[in-house]
Amino acid sequence: MNNYVLYGYGESVASNVVRLALAEKNISYDYKLLYLESRGDHLKDDYKKLNPKTLLPTLTVNEKPISESIDIMRFIDNEHTDQGSTLFPKIQDEEFDNLLDYLFLDDTKELGETFGTTGGGISVPVLAKLLCKRSFLSVLWDYFRFYGAEKKLNEKIHDAFKAHCSHQMLPMELPGKLSNLGFTNIKNKSLSFVITHRDQNSPAKYAEDVIAFFVKSQGISETEVNDWKEQINRAEKEGRFGLTSFQVLTEAYLNKI
Repeated sequence: MNNYVLYGYGESVASNVVRLALAEKNISYDYKLLYLESRGDHLKDDYKKLNPKTLLPTLTVNEKPISESIDIMRFIDNEHTDQGSTLFPKIQDEEFDNLLDYLFLDDTKELGETFGTTGGGISVPVLAKLLCKRSFLSVLWDYFRFYGAEKKLNEKIHDAFKAHCSHQMLPMELPGKLSNLGFTNIKNKSLSFVITHRDQNSPAKYAEDVIAFFVKSQGISETEVNDWKEQINRAEKEGRFGLTSFQVLTEAYLNKI
């Protein structure tokens, strides 16, 4: 009997579709929740040994890792042919294979070339068949900004952070990319906000911690990060702190299935 352990992330569609597939196959497994933004669990040595690309999800089968969601679902479908629902066509289907390629997160392809590279890692044939409606959250970088720190340092921190989840930062381009990929009924909704306080439950505090953690991986020194955080803290006490963000919720329907 196989021992399954799934390493995933709560907001990862690819992780959740594997959970859905495991449920469809009636397979028991242990679930290891990783925290990406706040703790960087996917960048730690123990996880890198399982998945050198540091992506999620990873399924270990008797301690042997499988790291792509489609590969994971193919494995469990082939391993448990007489158990639960069938996940993939038994006979080769060119249209279905094309859909898989279309949904797959392929790091050799340009950003926006496929649904997988546009949607930030959605390799989900099962979910695509069940949930035709897809929501995307993007951020307009020109309006995402902390205020209160010294200008030069603040720009350096923000520029470094733009490498974080770049696939989500395309609100102006996203509707066109989705249309080119076969989506219809595309709608945008603004979720913009301004925050002037940093209490522990504030999105500003969370964003500050995420930025501080990430930019160090982009070459920003610990000293610079600490200076930036201290300047923001001082600005808040002096009543001149702010965080602005222009978030855009884009909803669309996939009609290729």
